[in-house]
Amino acid sequence: MPYSLEYIGGAAFASCQVDGILCRGELRLTNKVKYIGDRAFWRARQFYGTFSVPANLEYLGAAAFEDCGTNLIGDIEIPITMVEIPGGAFRGIGFTNGTTIKLHDGVTKIGESAFDGLRLKGDLLLPDKITYIGNNAFYCTHFSGRLKLPSNLEYMGVRAFCEGGLSGE
Repeated sequence: MPYSLEYIGGAAFASCQVDGILCRGELRLTNKVKYIGDRAFWRARQFYGTFSVPANLEYLGAAAFEDCGTNLIGDIEIPITMVEIPGGAFRGIGFTNGTTIKLHDGVTKIGESAFDGLRLKGDLLLPDKITYIGNNAFYCTHFSGRLKLPSNLEYMGVRAFCEGGLSGE
């Protein structure tokens, strides 16, 4: 992606093909990106490389990275500019060796299926300001670390941590 890029519209790379040929390349987003639309990288499985959420991201659309990539490495670190994680945002991303999720203290909501199907490693410490965890938010994450639930949690959806393999508080 060009260094100057700040806006990636909805479905920009969804199921990316050009004349029937799959687009292939390294998924490298700079910190200048402020907007990623709904399904921007939806099912764009041919991307590879080091994954990171842009530090200055202000808007992340629903299912923005759902089923994106096959050989990605890196962690999911939510920038301070985001307080809600939309539904399906990181569902099924193709991390080669799993990933960790880092949430800052200001996050308040995790949408439906936001992290569904990821291979998680390490501890998952959910900030106390989170009041809402949607249906299937961490479904089938094959997680073996420790989970700390938020003290202010008001809503936990169906199958929120189902088949996740979690232990914890």
